[in-house]
Amino acid sequence: MDNVIAGNEKVLVARLEDALFFYQEDQKHDIDYYNEKLTRVSFHAKLGSVYDHTLRATVIARLIANDLNFDDGQQALLERAGAIYKFDLMTGMVGEFDELQGIMGEKYALIFGETPEVAQAIREHYMPISAGGALPESDLGKVLALADKLDTICHSLLVK
Repeated sequence: MDNVIAGNEKVLVARLEDALFFYQEDQKHDIDYYNEKLTRVSFHAKLGSVYDHTLRATVIARLIANDLNFDDGQQALLERAGAIYKFDLMTGMVGEFDELQGIMGEKYALIFGETPEVAQAIREHYMPISAGGALPESDLGKVLALADKLDTICHSLLVK
C-alpha cells in the first residue's frame, strides 16, 4: 500500500509542477498573442479558423444584444468578450489540461486586466457543459454562450 501511495504522490506532484510551469509561462504573453494564434487553428475546413468562428459569433451576439436592449456599456463589454472569448484555447495550461477551458480563460482575463464581467462571460460561454448542467448567470455569458452555439449549429448544417 505504501508503494501505491508513494507512486500516486509522485504523479500528483509532477502534474502540479506542470500546472505551475504552464501558469507561469502563459503569463509571459498577452491576450492578443493567444488570440492571433486562433487564426491558425481550423474550426472546420469549410468554415475557417477558430478566430473566424469568434468573429461570426460576435456578430450574432451583437444582434441578440440589440434585441434585448443592451445599453452602450453592456454592448461594449459584449464586444470585448466576443473579441477574446476563445483565447485560452491557445494557452499552455488549457493545451495540457483541456478541462480548464473557460475556467483559465476567466482567470487569465482578470490577470491581464479585463473587467470581471468580460472574464465571467469567457467562462460562462461554455455553459451548459452537459444536459442539466449549470447555465450562465450573467447576461453577457448567456448571450455569448447562445451566439457561440448558434454559429456552430447553423454553420454545421450548411456544410456539405
